This record gives sequence, structure tokens and C-alpha cells, in this order.
Amino acid sequence: MLRKLCLCLLFCNIVISLYAAQLAILNSTDIHGRIKGRHGGILQIAYLIEQQKKLYPPDSILLIDCGDTTQGTFSSMVFEGKLMIKCLNYLKYDLWIVGNHEFDYPLKVVKKRMRQFSGTILAANLQSPYLAKYHSSWKMFSKNGIKIAVIGLTRPGVFKMTSFGVALKRVMPEIRAAKPDIIILAQHYGMYG
Repeated sequence: MLRKLCLCLLFCNIVISLYAAQLAILNSTDIHGRIKGRHGGILQIAYLIEQQKKLYPPDSILLIDCGDTTQGTFSSMVFEGKLMIKCLNYLKYDLWIVGNHEFDYPLKVVKKRMRQFSGTILAANLQSPYLAKYHSSWKMFSKNGIKIAVIGLTRPGVFKMTSFGVALKRVMPEIRAAKPDIIILAQHYGMYG
């Protein structure tokens, strides 16, 4: 049951109505290198994204992947997650939150995948000088006239991750000063965290 929850709840759709404007926040997580499969994969997610794009104006969709994207299948291992990042780019994901299993690869591979991703990578609690220029703590988006601040967090205890509390305490003053309409916490926590 939990596996199905993690694999095919990869994609959840939250629709928020604010000031009579439409906003769709589409989120996937724990794809684990799956292109297709009986429990879903990036092909099924691509289909669902296309269905949602028919329902909302183009500037009203925020597309987020919350990690554990590049590792988990034989093909993802052989290509070190490169194909999955190409898929995220093809689908025009706005954000990628790096998951704990991205760090199953050597750091030079993590760096390559971060450089390869065409959207924004968020990891407010990642404290690595080696990866610092490839991610941000948070980002402000404007979708359909709505200002959305998104904070990205990954499970503490992985590589050089600080606690959520430390990271949030650091970024929240900046975010409050930016005066967003909505604040989204996009996190990857992992099953056993």
C-alpha cells in the first residue's frame, strides 16, 4: 500500500483559488528512475500533466518534483539519472527538490544532474560549498498574478543537510520581506526519516 502511495501518488494536484485567480500546483515525488511501470512512472506523469494543462491557463501552473527522481532502476543507474532529468526538462518542471537518493551517486554526478536541470533547484538546508551555486534556498514565482514563495528542503542527515528548523529560521525573514501571497514548503523527507 505504501509503495503504491509513494509511486502513484507521485502526482498530486492542489488547486488554489485566491483573489478569483486560478492556480494549479502539480507535484511529483519518488519517481525513482521509473520511465513506466505498473505503479506509474514519468510517462504516466507526463500524461497527467498534459491533462491538467488543458484545464488551466498556461501561466497558472507551477510544476514541482520533490526528489528521489534519478535513482532506483537499472536504467537510471546505468545512465546515472541523466534520462530522468531530461524528462523533467522536457516536461518543463519549474522546480526540483533534491532527494536523499540523489546522493546515492558520487557528488560529481549530483553536480552534473543539478547543472543539467533547466528549472530551479531548491535545497534550503543543503550546506555544501561544492554544490552551492547550483541551488537556492527559496524562490518567488508569479503565476496568474499570484506571488508564490517556494522553499525546498531535503531530509536532514543526508550528506550536508541541516535541520529543517535551522534552514527555515534563516530564510523566513527574507520571504516575509518579499510579501508573497502564498508560501509553499516543498520537501523531500524520505520514508524512514
